[in-house]
Amino acid sequence: MTNAMILNLKKVGAGFIALSVLSCGTSSKVDSQIAAVPAPFPVVSIQTIAGMQNLKITYMGVTKFYPASNFSAKIMNYPCNNLSLPPVTQQLNGQIISAVKVNTLPGLSTSGHVAVGVIFNYCALVSFSASFILKPNNLGNHVFKLLQVPKARTLTPVPTTPANATFPVDIIRGFAFTSTGKLMMNLANPTDSTGFYYFSLPTNSTQPMGPFQGCVNQVIGEAPIC
Repeated sequence: MTNAMILNLKKVGAGFIALSVLSCGTSSKVDSQIAAVPAPFPVVSIQTIAGMQNLKITYMGVTKFYPASNFSAKIMNYPCNNLSLPPVTQQLNGQIISAVKVNTLPGLSTSGHVAVGVIFNYCALVSFSASFILKPNNLGNHVFKLLQVPKARTLTPVPTTPANATFPVDIIRGFAFTSTGKLMMNLANPTDSTGFYYFSLPTNSTQPMGPFQGCVNQVIGEAPIC
């Protein structure tokens, strides 16, 4: 059974509405989707409890539940309060966990870290998403780190954003960690475009987490990812 998790989407007009998160394994139910990885890495699953999606992580013998609403960020250029007004920056909480991946590559400073894609809202035929890295500690808890995406999706110049703020991304379909210290984020949008964002990951505990490194288009529809 593969460890990949994908988002089940329903196309409505020119946009998508997320219905559930599907495992690429034998089960298509949101509840108790388990992506098992070898010890000592975390074991993660997405579960629905009382109507709310939760990220379940078992690590070092401790099981933690993180509701989607626990993932919080300042979303920049957010137009959903009033579409007649200019976009603003607004603090939002997650609604749907769209993707999750454990870094099972051994010997890296980010081994055992968990990448999580979260949808914050859907409006004006656009999904507003962001991604996080969850760093485990020796108590079985996790430190949340927002992966910031600049407005310009190119390497130069890269505008700075406030702490805990990011420009939104499209629907996050999955992640891949590489042995060279990169995180690849797979994205899709309502115009049938797909592509990847790249982030650098620290090679030691003193380096920062996840500076944006660039964007590559995979399939170009009406509006490309990059």
